[in-house]
Amino acid sequence: MLKNKIDEIGNEKRRRAFDSQIGTFFDQRFFTISRQLKTKEAVIEHIANAFYQAKVTDQDYQKDLLDREQMSSTAFGKIAIPHSLTMKAHSTKGFIYINPNGLTWGTSRVYLVFALAVRKEDSKLFRNIFDRLSDVMTEEKNIAELVGSTSYEDFLGRIKGML
Repeated sequence: MLKNKIDEIGNEKRRRAFDSQIGTFFDQRFFTISRQLKTKEAVIEHIANAFYQAKVTDQDYQKDLLDREQMSSTAFGKIAIPHSLTMKAHSTKGFIYINPNGLTWGTSRVYLVFALAVRKEDSKLFRNIFDRLSDVMTEEKNIAELVGSTSYEDFLGRIKGML
């Protein structure tokens, strides 16, 4: 009983930390719901341009993402998590792209893209968020619910409710 209570307190502490970090990591400026972009390359270009314009990354971020994709696809089921192999972003941010109709990502069809730009100094923050997102994304019903989001606020509310 004591162990269960300790686990419960630890889980609650991690959930509160995640809730406070996710809104900073996934900034509203880097959230898009669109049916317009239908390929991996188009989405990566869209994300890289937004990050570059906001000075989150350098101009070579797009090339870094495409190079990473050349090594192996970052698609996992109905989601993709493109990221650079190096942590050289100017600030740590995530980009959320939702296409309710899906888009071609190599040999996969994905509906939700989480692009990651990480500053080396923020590797612990990144790991905390990534681990929690991974827990959520293992369940297909969660992905379907997130793809049904209608706004940034709706998305954050849904994902927080899953943790």
